[in-house]
Amino acid sequence: ELAALRQLKERERQLQFELFREKLTHEQLELLEQEAQAQLKPGLGISKERQIEVAKDEIVKQWFERQGGAS
Repeated sequence: ELAALRQLKERERQLQFELFREKLTHEQLELLEQEAQAQLKPGLGISKERQIEVAKDEIVKQWFERQGGAS
């Protein structure tokens, strides 16, 4: 039962994160793009698009945590 509860709690957290991400405003999305662009590292051997994608994921996770995550 404990394992099932932990899985449910993790699923709830994932869903809250997805909802948080879907509710980002236009302004927040612009800021996200700017912050991701600022993290680009030329010559890293990873495409610009992939670097931006990874950076955006990390930035949104940080925003989510700052707002309390799955409180």
